[in-house]
Amino acid sequence: MWVFIIFACILAIIIASSFILGTYHRKKALTEELNDLVGFAVSQSYIGEDGNSAIAIDSVNRKICLLKLYEDRVKTTIISYQDLISAQIFINYSEAAGTSVKQASNIRLRIVISDSSEPVHVVCFFAGECKTDLLAYRLAVEQAEYWKGLLSVLISQVETQ
Repeated sequence: MWVFIIFACILAIIIASSFILGTYHRKKALTEELNDLVGFAVSQSYIGEDGNSAIAIDSVNRKICLLKLYEDRVKTTIISYQDLISAQIFINYSEAAGTSVKQASNIRLRIVISDSSEPVHVVCFFAGECKTDLLAYRLAVEQAEYWKGLLSVLISQVETQ
């Protein structure tokens, strides 16, 4: 019986380690792609919690970079502020406006751009199960709200010009 329990614990540690290592390598690939962009000066950036997506702002050239990891390659989309249509926060796959939940499994920022081939980009701010009164959840919500607010400001600046 003890051998089975020890084996199960070792297996769980190996699976968790490989997941964490995979996320680390995905985030590293996105960070390297951002650092290697030519003609794009990163003012602010956020690498998705799951390591599958990222967003960056170039306030000098008034551009936004959206990155998405596809298996072993990074797809980079650079748009001007004018091509930004909307940004919404989703918690547990539902729009967060006025919702109150006690348990969360994900927090995502859904960005819609003027691109008919791929109009929707999603950046993950939290992935995993937790109660909404935990600090990790609150920090993820704050970051998602910050980025939603920032993108809303950029949309507003374009509309007033």
